[in-house]
Amino acid sequence: MIKQQEILLLEQNFSNKQTLDSFATTNTLLDLISEINKPIIHFWTLPKHVILGLKDKRLPNLKKGIDFLHQKGFSTFIRNSGGLAVVNDPKIINISLFLPNASSISVNEAYQKMTQLIQHSLPDFIIKTGEIIHSYCPGTFDLSVVNQKIAGMSQRRHKDALVIMLYMSVAGDQISRSELIKKFYQIGLNNEENKWNFPDIHPSSMTTLFNIDHSIENNDVIKQNVLTLLETNNYILNNEFLEKYLKQDSYKKLFQNNLTKLQKYQIN
Repeated sequence: MIKQQEILLLEQNFSNKQTLDSFATTNTLLDLISEINKPIIHFWTLPKHVILGLKDKRLPNLKKGIDFLHQKGFSTFIRNSGGLAVVNDPKIINISLFLPNASSISVNEAYQKMTQLIQHSLPDFIIKTGEIIHSYCPGTFDLSVVNQKIAGMSQRRHKDALVIMLYMSVAGDQISRSELIKKFYQIGLNNEENKWNFPDIHPSSMTTLFNIDHSIENNDVIKQNVLTLLETNNYILNNEFLEKYLKQDSYKKLFQNNLTKLQKYQIN
């Protein structure tokens, strides 16, 4: 008989006042996952938001770029990691997979774990990996369908723990999202030479799952597919543990420390 393994489930929909909480939560769980010693899957969403990476701080005219995003109704914050700008809104789902005791897992193996989770959760799609050069925040492990990007990934490590983070464009107007980031970089570069290799975005290089298959109407479909796959593979879903754990004083203290660190990266 195959031994069942428990996986902890956390679902959060952050409000406009809680946007930094999303990455503070990620950083805190990464700090604690070795102590918890069980894998975690975290589903979360943000309101209309553009998450900037540390590389974006090199833009010669970053302030005007951010002002443009605000004028278009998007809030912003800078995450405390590398990378480039990505759009978030309620029709984009973020999935974070936390793994303890992961020191033996290579960078590529970690990305492959998330890739397989998504591929097996969406068996009707032929999902491939590989950089979609003209997307926003392009990366080696972009997920695409017929050469159009639907998701991007990053990962972080702390001691022997690991988190693989994925954002996926489920529905909504992906062309407008891409055009928004394209304009942001045009304004931010201010006609200067692009010596930092900010992406040359072609809006048609990205799409949503809904555009490909209208049965994928919202984030709940993705979430349910992933959870069903985990149960099929002998995982026991526990959605109660973290609900209580996040209320503990020790968690709250570390969360606040991580939130304070994130606030230091922000541009006033």
